[in-house]
Amino acid sequence: MKKFLFAFMAGVTFLCAVPSEITPVIGGAHPFDSDKAKDHLTYGLRLGLGIDNTFIDQIELGYDYSKDVKHHKTEKNDFHRVYLNAIKEFSVSNKSKLYGIIGLGHEDISGKSYDKGATTFSQYGVGVKYYFDNYFSVRGEVRYATRFNSDNSNLFYTVGFSVPIGNVEKAPVVEPAAQVEENADILVEEGNITVDDDDIVIIDIDDEEIIPDIVIEEEDEEESQIVKDITKVMSLSIQGFDSEAAKRKKHFNFDFDSAKILKGDEEVAERIAKDLGEFQNIRVRNEGHADAIGSNFYNLKLSQKRSEAVKNKLIEYGVAESQIETKGYGSSKPVRDNDTPEGRAENRRVNVVFIAPVYYFELDSAELTQDGEETLKAIAEKLAGYDKTIIKVEGHTDSTGSKLHNLKLSQKRADKVRDKLVEYGINPVSIETKGLGSAYPIKSNDTKEGRAANRRVDILFVDREN
Repeated sequence: MKKFLFAFMAGVTFLCAVPSEITPVIGGAHPFDSDKAKDHLTYGLRLGLGIDNTFIDQIELGYDYSKDVKHHKTEKNDFHRVYLNAIKEFSVSNKSKLYGIIGLGHEDISGKSYDKGATTFSQYGVGVKYYFDNYFSVRGEVRYATRFNSDNSNLFYTVGFSVPIGNVEKAPVVEPAAQVEENADILVEEGNITVDDDDIVIIDIDDEEIIPDIVIEEEDEEESQIVKDITKVMSLSIQGFDSEAAKRKKHFNFDFDSAKILKGDEEVAERIAKDLGEFQNIRVRNEGHADAIGSNFYNLKLSQKRSEAVKNKLIEYGVAESQIETKGYGSSKPVRDNDTPEGRAENRRVNVVFIAPVYYFELDSAELTQDGEETLKAIAEKLAGYDKTIIKVEGHTDSTGSKLHNLKLSQKRADKVRDKLVEYGINPVSIETKGLGSAYPIKSNDTKEGRAANRRVDILFVDREN
């Protein structure tokens, strides 16, 4: 029995570290066997893990316990059952789902030897789940379990309630990091570092809310390409900068429990693809969202699917895959009240956030080159007098060196960009910085050119009102 409990606790530890839910249950068991076992009470605990990009929606680890059950014409015994289920969900309404179950498990009868008192079983069943809100749901199910070493079987019927646990955020999907390049010259300081994983501010501009304040003048012919690209990012991102560009819709809406691009949003994808085709240095981050119906990890999975759907649509229109990042936020960032059908419809969306990179760092350095300083000065001049903007500054490194060293170095780079922008007149309150180390490369770290591209700071311009 200790082996079963150890395996179950190991599963608890794993599932608590990822988007999961926990479900206490209680119910009954009706035996179909030759030993005349009696109907008995059973209760236990389930831990569910949402699964991405597969036919099934959830993997569930469960433990059931039945006490004082008369069995094999002996004194009363206790039953311990540990099992692993695959679950497929089907939406019925805004607040309810049907689901199917198939799984394998192991049953142990206390008071007997391990060889004689334990058996393996298979099971299948159906259930229904009703969501009161994003953090609480009830479920009821019926399962039929058959032992492998006999013709005995059990019918289980249980009810329970589910609540989310563990990490409810997903990391952005980006190009996989290449093999780390060894560099013995870099020394890592002793100590600990904590990276604040704040959410990126959402850009979601509605056509009717645009109030142009400032129009960016035509770029000087002598401006560098990167300055032109960054100017384009600002004009596509912020109210008041190039009002015609800012008025364009930059988000996609979705039907309930769907990741299919609506026909009316095809034009949005085509227009964004055209912008990205003209300015190759610009990248986008597709930020997927869901309404509050369903569990946290189900909504995370659905929002990621929506983000990927927009990515695939942009690729259809000719955008390079390397220009697109995807991220699912689930239902954690509503723009409207989820208590109304209209609000939930607006929360089922993907926002497209434009990103401008600044590539002016040498290996193992947070010092900007002269070109880098001139670029930031040009940015500050474009933003002069416009105080509605939040500037998100994300620092990155190549894969040379340890993760700890790269985290610290990337934060130094982000801070350096912030300091330069402040020096050139930007209000420091408007700037947010975050170091991300080498976790999010945009080029392969296997080449000198790729590593140089990964030594960068990404800048996102966000209107405060969004």
